[in-house]
Amino acid sequence: GVPYTDKEIEEALQYMDEQAIGIVENLKKDPDLMKSFEKGRKMAADEGEKFIEIKDREIVALIAYLQRLGTDIKIKDSKQETTQK
Repeated sequence: GVPYTDKEIEEALQYMDEQAIGIVENLKKDPDLMKSFEKGRKMAADEGEKFIEIKDREIVALIAYLQRLGTDIKIKDSKQETTQK
């Protein structure tokens, strides 16, 4: 009952990593944001704490979710328009 093929389900973790890397590449275009992450990385190292890489942060998962939601809505809307004609 889900809109995914067996292959997509099997490769979900790989797809998730690829999508996260793409999101991070877009985030890197903001120099202020990158300075903030580098400052956080340094602080974590200085304090002996673990630094969570950008691609592994919950905000990236949220961005991916919202992007997918927007894509699904567009696909659904265009299918409805086609069937209504």
